[in-house]
Amino acid sequence: LSCRFSNWASNEMAVRKIVPATFLSPNLIECTTPSWGVADLAELTIIILGSGLDLSHRDDGYESLLTFAFVRPFELHSIKPNNGFVAGGTDIVINGGHFSDVHGAVACAFQWSRASIEAPALASFEATVVSDSIVACSTPEAPSKGVADVSLVYGGDEFHLRG
Repeated sequence: LSCRFSNWASNEMAVRKIVPATFLSPNLIECTTPSWGVADLAELTIIILGSGLDLSHRDDGYESLLTFAFVRPFELHSIKPNNGFVAGGTDIVINGGHFSDVHGAVACAFQWSRASIEAPALASFEATVVSDSIVACSTPEAPSKGVADVSLVYGGDEFHLRG
C-alpha cells in the first residue's frame, strides 16, 4: 500500500514520488508527504496493487482520490506594534512571506509563560491574510502583564518569528 504524488505539468519535467501508506480503517489511509522542491499542486493516488484491499474501481489498480497542495512555509519577519494592552484588542501586523489562506484559515497564536501563571496560557484568534507578505490580527486579553510569543497557525503547522 503506497501513496504516489505526481505532477504532470505540461511545461515542466514530471515529478513522481512514492511513499509507504498505512491502512488505518476502511475509510482511512495514512501516508507522510515526501519532500517537494517547489510550491505546487500534486495528484495524490493511492496504490493498492497486491495489497489485498479492494479500493480500486479501475483495471490498473489505481484510483486518483484528490489533489494535494504543497505550499511554501510561512516566514515571519516582524510584528508591529510589539506591545499592547493587557485587556487585548491591539491590532497587529505581521510582516513576512508566503502567506496564504487558500487552503484553510490562518490564526494568530499568543502564548504566555510567566512564573505567575501555573501553566503556559495559549490563545488563538482568526487572522486576515492581507497579502502574501502581510497578516493582520488583534491581540487577545492577556492573563497578566508580560511577554507573549506570537506565531501563525496554518493547518497543522505553527510558524514563529525568527529571532
